[in-house]
Amino acid sequence: MSQLKQNEVAAKEIMSDFLISYADKPKAVTDQFWLEEKISKHLPEIPRDKVKIFVEELFQNSCKINSATDNILKAAEYECSAEIWMYKKILSQSADADEKFAQEIFAWNKVLEDINFWLAETLDDLKKIKFYGAGKFKLDEDDLAEIGGRKNFRQTKKVGKAEKNFLSKDVVDANLHKALANQFQRTLKTDLGHLNLRTHDIDDLAMSLGKNAALNGIGGMALTTMMAVMMQGGLKRKGGAEVAKLLMQSGTTQGIKTATAGALKVAAEKGLLPVLNRATPLIVIAALSVIVIESFKILVQREKGNINSLEAADKIGRVATAAIFSVGFATAGRMAGIAAFSIIPLAGPVIGGIVGSLLGELTGSLIGGKVGELSYFKVKQMFTVFSDVMKLDQKVVAAMNLKNSQLAKQKLKLNRERIFS
Repeated sequence: MSQLKQNEVAAKEIMSDFLISYADKPKAVTDQFWLEEKISKHLPEIPRDKVKIFVEELFQNSCKINSATDNILKAAEYECSAEIWMYKKILSQSADADEKFAQEIFAWNKVLEDINFWLAETLDDLKKIKFYGAGKFKLDEDDLAEIGGRKNFRQTKKVGKAEKNFLSKDVVDANLHKALANQFQRTLKTDLGHLNLRTHDIDDLAMSLGKNAALNGIGGMALTTMMAVMMQGGLKRKGGAEVAKLLMQSGTTQGIKTATAGALKVAAEKGLLPVLNRATPLIVIAALSVIVIESFKILVQREKGNINSLEAADKIGRVATAAIFSVGFATAGRMAGIAAFSIIPLAGPVIGGIVGSLLGELTGSLIGGKVGELSYFKVKQMFTVFSDVMKLDQKVVAAMNLKNSQLAKQKLKLNRERIFS
């Protein structure tokens, strides 16, 4: 078993323990006390008083991000788009802002643009793969030689007189992880010194950042659905039948999110997750837990037929926007800088894939059907819709480029009175 696979299975074991334990937690035990006990059990080398600080900060950050998430989802009732929501929030903080504030927004927008470009390229490559039986995929185009920058990983197998190119889940999984790591390194080296703010203003920056944040969530979820398939298998533990039920109960959602955050903190401390480590700010870990649990709930709604794929894409885009805003504009997030800000749009799909596949293994179902009888067609269909929406939104962003400030301002002028009334 590769080190990547070993780390993935170990991370799932930790998350499984947290989620099942939370589902079995006595009602008399508070979530905060339970989480302190659980983290201390997994990380006995960390003093209890420090664990208590971890837990308090996780709860505080999770509550703030939840509040922003609830707010942006409710804004849909008033036909307020994700980018308009972000615009409104940023402008409310910009009254006394200095040039450094605008520079930060510019930098975050540049980072999101770069990551979204990488996501779009990766999704285009993955579209060329067709599901072929359990655990294997077939290339749709003979000339596809790489995914995410790694060449010649195809496995050729003779079927009758013809040759077919097969990809194992592990091979695609490894390439996606490598591509993510490479993109993270490129993001950290993004040259922001040449950015010229003279031709831009807060209106333009806020609108563009909001749109990029929303489409990052949609593109990230497209990748997450594929990652969930890649990561399915490897954990045979039973006993988590109550976990999915808890996820659907509003009164326990906060607890599930903080339980997930606690598991992510432990896995990060042990170096089991890509991009995350013991130095990762807790607000980032809290944001990831909110994104993956809220997104899972949205996908379940989609599978039940309560919403369609486009509605699911809009909701997921809103969740990502709220999380990115919360980290980018929270004191802890701003102090952490570009490195922390970049983790959410990059690590989100992988963490979502791990959690999504784990929940499938625990509860006996995953996107599209039962474990062992997974409807790859449904997964591919959802992947295609999300990636197509992202592609369309990228064209909107290009049309609403920062250089087109007048176009953005005209649009905003029509909405301001309604939004701020």
